[in-house]
Amino acid sequence: MKKIKGFLAGLVLILFAGTNVVFSIFLKKLIDSAMAKDYYIFKSFIVYTILILLLDLLLGILSRYLILKYTGERVYNIKNNQILKSLGENKSEYQISKFSTDTDLIYTNYYMNQLLFVYFFAQLIFSLGTMFYMNIKLSIVALIVSFLPLLVPMLLAGKLEKANANYTENSKNYLALVSDILGGSKEINRYKAQGYFLDIHEKENQNLEDSRRKLKMTIFSSNRLSNFFGSLSFVAIIAFCGYLVIKGETTVGTLIAFIQLLNTVVGPIGNIGNSMGEYKSVKTLKESYDDSALTFRPVEKPRKNIDQIQVKDLSFAYNEGKEIFSDLNLNFQRGKSYLILGESGKGKSTIAKVLGGELDGAKGSLLYLDKDGKALDQSEVLENIQYVDQDPYIFNISAKDNIAFGDKIKDPEKFNLLKQSLELDQVFDETRGASIKNKLSGGEKERLAIFRALYNPISLLILDEPTASLNYRLADKAIDTIQKMDNDILIVISHDEREDFVSKFDQVIRI
Repeated sequence: MKKIKGFLAGLVLILFAGTNVVFSIFLKKLIDSAMAKDYYIFKSFIVYTILILLLDLLLGILSRYLILKYTGERVYNIKNNQILKSLGENKSEYQISKFSTDTDLIYTNYYMNQLLFVYFFAQLIFSLGTMFYMNIKLSIVALIVSFLPLLVPMLLAGKLEKANANYTENSKNYLALVSDILGGSKEINRYKAQGYFLDIHEKENQNLEDSRRKLKMTIFSSNRLSNFFGSLSFVAIIAFCGYLVIKGETTVGTLIAFIQLLNTVVGPIGNIGNSMGEYKSVKTLKESYDDSALTFRPVEKPRKNIDQIQVKDLSFAYNEGKEIFSDLNLNFQRGKSYLILGESGKGKSTIAKVLGGELDGAKGSLLYLDKDGKALDQSEVLENIQYVDQDPYIFNISAKDNIAFGDKIKDPEKFNLLKQSLELDQVFDETRGASIKNKLSGGEKERLAIFRALYNPISLLILDEPTASLNYRLADKAIDTIQKMDNDILIVISHDEREDFVSKFDQVIRI
């Protein structure tokens, strides 16, 4: 389908290029018939010329629509594939530039230029063919001098590619910095660090604008030099054509037609050069993206449940620094609930993240076993874990879609039970609108995240401080609700040492 749409757009562009040339031929006939005082031919070609102009108008509009349709679909596919790829990488930070700057460059400099190159080349071939038909001697001179503008992009291609790569890199760095600053704005204001971050922003902003200026200036210089040599070629051809008219070797109609055709020779040659330069500047960037139509759909397959987790001599340190915990030996059995207690800074959350597959690099042995005692591989482990951290992410969509993600509620009884048990009726009130992210309190976010984890049953449920933003009544109610659900293995991280709370778990692990 992609090739068919590209071919169709290219075919219409070739026809569009042909109308420009036909117009020049009709113009020659019109002027020569007027000079010869042939009224019948003159009248006929007035009608033909108007018709070809109307056809040129229609093909121009249609070709532009097909170009935008083709290029838009390619970039649409790139962004779909990139979001799927990014989700598969399971990172906490992503480059937003891959969905903005990079795709804009690929859209304009790669796909648009692909099709425009077809148009310019067809226009050039048709024009040169017509010129040779009219006057061979004049066409040879036109052909030689018209290729001067092509030298400029060839000479500046390396510089343009370097400037483009520099701009792309600076744009990525700038967007990453802005995302970091805005994401941590509360901390910046809390610690009065505005001056420090403004200085960093000013530096990155300056780098970005400098690289943008250099890129734009390089493109402008290339275009202006191409246009200069194009105009020079135009003057040389007009001068030679005028000389032939004076000598009587060609007609005034041919002169006018040549002037018209020169616009479709000199212009396309310059544009071909510019398009080639821009195309080459992003070709390497484009090759790192996939523009095929996204065919991914979640596939339901039998899941191997986690029956047991064996932790032996496990230790972890961030970036080879001080160990957060060491020589950890634990065993978690299916059908039981576990409470990990400890003071702040003892590594409880780090343990939760390691067990939940959120952190790599732990040393020692960490095995997830099925009912037959066989170890599950990485993908099977991640399919079996629901991890809810201290600051759960709530999407800027409705409360219902935060739970079911666009699906119908398959188990209304369970849905309503959780909604009532976690006291979230108000959150699901449709009058609050379709975007709830910024309308929830900390406690509501925690309970909604617990709701989401419990509604979608899994082998291993890990909750990191799930009741930190809740009062004792709501905390106890939330844990009671969690305990009633089908959790094969439940691990809760907390610092709540109330006897009523602790007694709700099968085993307490103190760190």
